[in-house]
Order: sequence, then C-alpha cells, then structure tokens
Amino acid sequence: MKKSKFDIFISRNIYIKVQVILLIMFIIFVVSCAKIETDGMNLEEHTIIKENKENYRLTYKEMIEDYDKFWYMLEENVPFALAAAENRGKNVKYLRNYYRNKIKKDTRGQEFIDIMIECTNEFNSSAHLRVLPNEIRNVFLQYSKIGNFVNDPKSQILYNTLDLSVNRMNDYFPNEIDISGFECIDESIYAYISKNDNVAYIRFEDFYEQRERVSNFINFYKKITDYDNLIIDVRNNPGGNTDVWKNCVVSLLSLEDIQYEIYAIFNTGQNTSLHYIDYNPNNFRTEITEEDWIYNTEYFNDTYEQNYGGKSIITKSVSTVKRNERSINYQGKIWLLIDEKSFSAADAFSYFCKLTKFATIVGTPSRGNGVTTIEGLICFYTFQNSGMIVRYFPFMGFNTDGSSNVERGDIPDVYTEEDALKVCLELIRKEN
Repeated sequence: MKKSKFDIFISRNIYIKVQVILLIMFIIFVVSCAKIETDGMNLEEHTIIKENKENYRLTYKEMIEDYDKFWYMLEENVPFALAAAENRGKNVKYLRNYYRNKIKKDTRGQEFIDIMIECTNEFNSSAHLRVLPNEIRNVFLQYSKIGNFVNDPKSQILYNTLDLSVNRMNDYFPNEIDISGFECIDESIYAYISKNDNVAYIRFEDFYEQRERVSNFINFYKKITDYDNLIIDVRNNPGGNTDVWKNCVVSLLSLEDIQYEIYAIFNTGQNTSLHYIDYNPNNFRTEITEEDWIYNTEYFNDTYEQNYGGKSIITKSVSTVKRNERSINYQGKIWLLIDEKSFSAADAFSYFCKLTKFATIVGTPSRGNGVTTIEGLICFYTFQNSGMIVRYFPFMGFNTDGSSNVERGDIPDVYTEEDALKVCLELIRKEN
C-alpha cells in the first residue's frame, strides 16, 4: 500500500521549523515569568570584543567560571535534575569532571560553547534544560518586554558571532508509525477511521501548530460521534504546547469542564523566587501545600530529602479544561498510545488522562517532563562571562503515585512492548 504523507518520516528541517513555531505560539505566555541573572556586566572589561569567529576569545578562567556556575545553577535552581540523571543511569560526578577537563587553556569560543551544549544535553530529560538556540533567541528579540534579556551585550556578541543553531542542539526526531488498515479522512490533522472495527484514530506528531485548526478537529469529531472507540496516538511526540490537546481534544470531546491537580517540588534558588508560584494563567492556579499523601508514598524517601533539604517547597496546581460549547459530547471509549519518546506536553496529556480517567493508556512509559512544565513557566539564566543563555523549568512534578515524573515518566494502564496500536485494537475487539 502506498504510504501517505502521514507515514513519511519528518525531516530535520521541518522539525526545526516546528520548534520555532512552538516558541512563537507561547512566547507571550512565557515572558511575564522570565527571571534573568546578569551579574552586573561591563562590556569594556570583558575579553569578548571581536565578532570574527576565528578571533573570538574567552580566557580559560572565564570559561571555567561559567562552567562551574552552570553546575551551581543546576544544584540551586533545577529540582531533582542531578538525582534524576543518576537514577537514569548517568554518573553525575564523572560528567562534571569529564566536561570540565575538556576545557583547555587553548580552547576557543566555539569549542567552549559546543562543550556546554554537549554537557547540558546530558540533562535534557530534566526540566527542559537547554542552551537557548539562536533561532529562538531571535524570536524573543521581537518582543520588547524581553528584549533586555536577549540584548545583553555579551549575549549579543556571542549569538551574532558563533553557531548556536537549533540543529546543533537537537538529536530527537519522530519515527514512522504504521497505521495500515485505516482510511485517511483528514490528512491535515492525521485523522483516520477503520470502518470494520468502528474505530476512529487520530495522531499527533507534536503539539505545536494544531490549535489553529480547531474547526478541522470539530469536523472530524462530528463524523465519528457514533464510533464506539477513539484512539489518540502521541507516540514519538516531542511535545509543544499543552493548549493543543486541551483545546483540540479534551474540550471538544468532553461532557463537562474537567479539573485536575498537579503536585511538584519547587526550588527557591538564586535564580528562582516565589513569584513563580504566584503566576496564575487562565484556568490555572498554584499554591504551596503540605498534603500528607506525598510524604507517605514509597517514592518520597531519602533521595528527595537529600536533594532538597530546607530550600524545597511542595506546590499544588489546580487546572481546569473548559468544555467547548461546540463539543460533540463523545460517549465512546477513548484510548491513548504513548511510548518512551512521548515527551513534555505529550507526557502532560498522558498524566491528565491517567488522573482523570479521560482515556485508557496503552504502551510503554513516557519520557516524562510533562508534569514539570506547570503550564509553561520557564526560567532563563545568562552566564556572566560568555553571555550564553540557558533555559529550564523550575518545577519537578510528581506522578499520581508520588514518583518523580522527570525520572519515571508516566506509566501506562496497559503496558506492552509490542506495537501499541495493534495491542489496542486487539483489546477493542475482545471488548466487543
């Protein structure tokens, strides 16, 4: 059977463009939350003075200072990042020494930045930790409220001189999904049906652009109102914006408003403050809590206490997904397919489904980091010497069993290492 556009592997160039679109879509949502560390800079005293790549210089002392500051930032501001990395099989002490030793007295500017990118990527499964790419920085430049942050003099020289492009930093791309046996009825939103099984299927390769296509989703849902089963596939989905699955899935299918809770640890470090907890976007609020159930779970043990001590705060966030007045009031059963590449907003959707019983989850544990986002709050840290900017989320979320979402991801209701779609269809046939 000839492959549709849906079945074709997403190219690197397309994915890069999608990342930029993500940032454009929720940039306004983020800017009010950004807090920047600049350390009182004086450009005239700094050694980065030339915009020629070959002559770009940082002293050895400056590079080491920025490198050590990065680790201090991790320990102080990013909850559970180091412990989660250890629990995922990484030797944090080794990594710290390894990358520090890669910095030599003759290391040039681009080499140093490449070392920092490589080092931060070791923790990219924790709190969305990442060196800010140039393409995304350029998006921020369009917004005056955040212009002072990205227009830092040292950052200007760094980003205008060296290569900090998206494609240098991202090694994660979706894979092809086999949906043979389904008939495509809306290729723009990857919507399919199987008339023989009375099953509808919709795939989200990511959660970026689709919220602009609400009408397309409504048209599809109207066609499947009488279908007994709807399968939503977020395997290999790297995330994006939680508004997509809220506005294009839940609100258009649900019978009523759905409220759910998120519990997380927040570090009151040098670059974070309690004002993040006070940030409450529409249909979302966060407060400090001391609810006993977290402390009484088997996962809240010495590991947590050792990593947080007295500087950590447990927060409770309450979010509400409003039913759209055009909802089809879907009465059938909803299934969600996840895997180890379901990340960020895709993991957040899985968490929502598990907590609210909105869907039965099939597959392997997700990659996590959906509960950590706390509706998109982002911190930025600007390094004093190089002007390099690192982004991270200041929360570490708990799964429903009290385990770390960063470390374990979300656990499916039906665990299978086989093709989750095939397993799901078998379950549907058995139920019928």
